[in-house]
Amino acid sequence: MYIRIKQHKNHKYAYLVKTKRYKRKKYPKQIVVKYLGKVLTPKKPKPLAFKNYINKEINLYFKETKLRNIFLDLIKLEQKRHNLKLDLNNLQLVYELNEGFLCDYTLQQLLNLKIPLKASDKEKSLLLANTILSTGIKLPPYLFIKIFQKIHNP
Repeated sequence: MYIRIKQHKNHKYAYLVKTKRYKRKKYPKQIVVKYLGKVLTPKKPKPLAFKNYINKEINLYFKETKLRNIFLDLIKLEQKRHNLKLDLNNLQLVYELNEGFLCDYTLQQLLNLKIPLKASDKEKSLLLANTILSTGIKLPPYLFIKIFQKIHNP
């Protein structure tokens, strides 16, 4: 499943869509699973480093903090960068951030991320990267490596 944006007049709307292939037809068909909400695109982000946001030494922070709380801190950092005031428990709108969309669906995908134990490192890293990018979080490589290490060696 993926997010599709449709434009109607001067507004954008987000839908959760899946693709279904029919045997007799030569082309796939998109099926709307859920309406996600109106899409808002915030202003250009302010530069703000993660280490300045958390006010801790990075290694100590990753050692002491649970993965879910790390993801929440990354989302709060994006909120601060884009000057947004969001209630993460009730996201009615879809925010187009960086290369992804922050909405209730992508937030739940990130916070409830389950990485298969039998997956290869490459599969694990792809799943993690796609999930993080789909929420609109922009990560420097060193943070991605730290998160991957935390998942790989809990």
